[in-house]
Amino acid sequence: MKFDPKTGDFDNVKPSQQNHGNNPNLHVYSARCAWSGPISKVGKTKGEQSIPCCPHCGSVLFQMDENKWWADAESWEKQGHANYVEFWKWSEAQPRCWPTVEEAAVEFKKATGKEVVLR
Repeated sequence: MKFDPKTGDFDNVKPSQQNHGNNPNLHVYSARCAWSGPISKVGKTKGEQSIPCCPHCGSVLFQMDENKWWADAESWEKQGHANYVEFWKWSEAQPRCWPTVEEAAVEFKKATGKEVVLR
């Protein structure tokens, strides 16, 4: 089930595998859920004023350079946040989003047996 934030309607969001901008090196992350990934994996709301969104729940997205995203994640992990990079790679491979990053971390631990240190 997907949510269209424009209409408030579920199932009105279509996933898309195409680039939504001129920069294929963008990494996007959700404003409302715990989903992130390359811009090529975003959903796109239907309609004339369609916008990129989380492909699972329809949340609007923030964006940054893909290389910077991973460099920042690696830096955070080196500062003592164990399994941080692996957590985000695992998360991107999942067919869903989570309401919070803490809920995603619980699922990561169940799936991998590893704990991610978020804070």
